Amino acid sequence: MAVSLGSGNSRFRVVLAIILAVVGLLAVVLWITGRPDVTSGSEQDRTAAVIRISSQRPFGARDSLSTAAQDESPIVRRAAIVGLTQMMDPKDRPVIEKAVRDQDAGVRAIAAESLGKFNDAPATGELIRVLETDRDESVRIAALRGLVDCDDPRAIVTMVETAGKNASYEVKLQAAKSALRKAGGRLLPGRNPDNDVLWRELIQRLKRDQRIRLAYAAAGTQLIDNPADADTRSHIDPRMLPAVGPTTRLTPGKLK
Repeated sequence: MAVSLGSGNSRFRVVLAIILAVVGLLAVVLWITGRPDVTSGSEQDRTAAVIRISSQRPFGARDSLSTAAQDESPIVRRAAIVGLTQMMDPKDRPVIEKAVRDQDAGVRAIAAESLGKFNDAPATGELIRVLETDRDESVRIAALRGLVDCDDPRAIVTMVETAGKNASYEVKLQAAKSALRKAGGRLLPGRNPDNDVLWRELIQRLKRDQRIRLAYAAAGTQLIDNPADADTRSHIDPRMLPAVGPTTRLTPGKLK
């Protein structure tokens, strides 16, 4: 006797469609009702909720943190940007870029230091803008820290140029620290902008580094040498100079 499978298959497809529809509906309900709340309570309550979400990362955490990044309280916004930068999802980049222009300097500083992790030309350009225009010193310092993560040649050039500019003590100090870190060296204690002779010698020695010279060329920035600055009897400790070798992140291959 012949058996018809057509009706059975049709019923199976109908049941499957109903199941999928129910699952989809439940997912939507869960998304709407299950997102952690960061909008209720006092500033302290909202901040605590943001910190908890950043730590536990429940379902909907990124959406909740993005919402908190628009909170009226700068304390909540700061906590939200910290949480988002810990996740560093490319989808959250617009939120971080907006935070770089926040009214609160603390929010701008957190966002600026994090923006460099995207490591591309737009991030480098924005951090240079922040360094050159932001009115708050802490934000400019954060931008210099963020530039360390950028392989765009403009990053190291900006650090070296800032270290030699007529900037504040802290900004020049951070610029040199960032440049040396990028080049594989470090700034030893006692080397600071207060000692003009040693400082100018440090800048000139950085400019003599072949990789940094290549960065200047790649960035299209004129490198102005001051050979006399490197001819002092200052006895520079070689440990403070850029290290040459495969461990350094600043290599010609990165400067294309």
